[in-house]
Amino acid sequence: MPQKNFKIVRIFSRLNIGGPSYHVINLADRMQDYSFETILLVGKTSPWEGDLISYAQAKKIKPVFLNTFSATISPWNDLITFFKILILLIKVKPDIVHTHTFKAGLIGRVAAFFARVPVRVHTYHGHLLNNYWAGWKLWILITIEKSLARITDACIGVSQQVGNDLVAAGVIKPSQMKTVSLGF
Repeated sequence: MPQKNFKIVRIFSRLNIGGPSYHVINLADRMQDYSFETILLVGKTSPWEGDLISYAQAKKIKPVFLNTFSATISPWNDLITFFKILILLIKVKPDIVHTHTFKAGLIGRVAAFFARVPVRVHTYHGHLLNNYWAGWKLWILITIEKSLARITDACIGVSQQVGNDLVAAGVIKPSQMKTVSLGF
């Protein structure tokens, strides 16, 4: 019997120069060796940022760019991005959706939930719990992350400390947290 090629849609905010972008590109590249058909959905980089598009192309990764998806908060564009991702997920019918970073995790996991994707995974390349917001803004962030955790099958932290912080804040259950240290 032929082995099934699993479809994975990886959603990431943008391929700017930095560790998370290298991680996402290398992960998509290596997963091809293990019968995973990967679609990488990304947003646009800001004009002042460098990007790793040529690095992705050298690895034979052809990102699908969503021109409405950016790192900045834009309610209208974010809503359009949500529907674009939802429609793509319904058409592609992936086995797994794997999101990276907060905004991609928010939009992507909710879209994957409504598209009834069987497995939803999110990687925390850090978190926004310390030194970003305080008071009611932090409470909103934690409430959003707790809600997203309920529709997420596995959460991956790039370090044990990231996972410990998320568990301590009550964002995720210890059973959901897996640590996969970055190694380039």
